[in-house]
Amino acid sequence: MAIEISPTLVSPVMAVGDETREVITIRNSSTDEMLVSSRVQFADEEGPKVLKIEAQPQELTIPPGESAEVGLWIRVSPDAEVQARKATVLFLAEPLSERDVTIAGQVVVLVEANIIRPIDKASLSAPRFSDANGALLFTAEGRNNGNFPTRLESVVRITGPFSDDIVLSADSAELAVGETAVIELEWSNTPAFALRRVRHTLSSGIGVPVERTSVLVIVPWRLILMLCVIAAATAAGALLLPVFTNVFPPKGRKTK
Repeated sequence: MAIEISPTLVSPVMAVGDETREVITIRNSSTDEMLVSSRVQFADEEGPKVLKIEAQPQELTIPPGESAEVGLWIRVSPDAEVQARKATVLFLAEPLSERDVTIAGQVVVLVEANIIRPIDKASLSAPRFSDANGALLFTAEGRNNGNFPTRLESVVRITGPFSDDIVLSADSAELAVGETAVIELEWSNTPAFALRRVRHTLSSGIGVPVERTSVLVIVPWRLILMLCVIAAATAAGALLLPVFTNVFPPKGRKTK
């Protein structure tokens, strides 16, 4: 029995929340039809929480002298730490023909995933309370921590009941590795009253974006404050009017 597998080492560089598909070629070099199955083993107990590795199909039959491909799906958890993770994919091969003695073979494919965060030193800011009919400014800052030049994209989604969704987006210039960008987005013509949910993201297009959610309240507080002052002055005037009437009676004379 003879089996050939290529490649035997898979070492992708992956961002948190990202996924990739590697192709493994299996060749049956024997003279018998062969059944090949797969199994995944991790180097430590934390491995399954960080990486999800799956061979598709998990089992296949290969005629003698022919080859077949297996897709190796690798997914990284969105909250994974920046580090290297190792795992092995075991391919077990056994002939399907009946013999007095059956020989099974096993070939190992080593997976070494180098996990990175493509954006670091990220900062997202959004207003939480604002006056009506003004412009709101959303700011995103981040550094290109990837392996190649890229652009950063900032997106602000403003949603709420009984209102249309507002989507603001802008890109930075192309950043070299290690460069930082600041992206500003402005929402003009805000409504008089609003209670909205804000989802602010910053992404390099690889892996999950940096995200921040908040609640935005918009009220005409200057107008409300002015109306409160007017109402307070009116109420005070109404309370003081009887006092002035008693002190200064008609024709300016005191009565007995």
